[in-house]
Amino acid sequence: MATTNDKETKETAMSPEEVKALQKRLAAAEKRAEEAAAANDELRNAATEAQEQAKVLADQIQASAASGTVPAKPVIGKIEVEWEDPRKGSQKRTIAFKDGHTRVRMGQNIVGSAELIKIAQGKALTKAQLGQFPEMEEITQEEALEHLAKLVAIQYGGLKPIKKAKKK
Repeated sequence: MATTNDKETKETAMSPEEVKALQKRLAAAEKRAEEAAAANDELRNAATEAQEQAKVLADQIQASAASGTVPAKPVIGKIEVEWEDPRKGSQKRTIAFKDGHTRVRMGQNIVGSAELIKIAQGKALTKAQLGQFPEMEEITQEEALEHLAKLVAIQYGGLKPIKKAKKK
């Protein structure tokens, strides 16, 4: 007498409908994982920005305590700008605004320096930032980059070059 496991096979075999349902659940789980990874990246970027801002503020507090002076408001953000120099050709430089240079003229408007850098980096402004500078809602990333390049080209005094850290 030969024994077969037909009964067990039938009980463990999945119908095509069950397979499709599991595939849909798998696809949904993969999509949620991708969304979570993107959100995680955004949070990491925000944490990095916050750490940079905290470092700037801590350095400023130390300098203020040592000198007994009131520090200028720091401008958070830096960006690499490319422009054409008539004598030297294409140039690149990483720049930031000096502390205290919180606003800059752009055409007929006065806009926030940190907000201008943020737009040039392709980031969106918060409602609070747009409330303070409503005209910045219409500025595109290309316009912001172009204006920063113009400021570098004319050697605007409110900018400071950022030196690249040397590798050890």
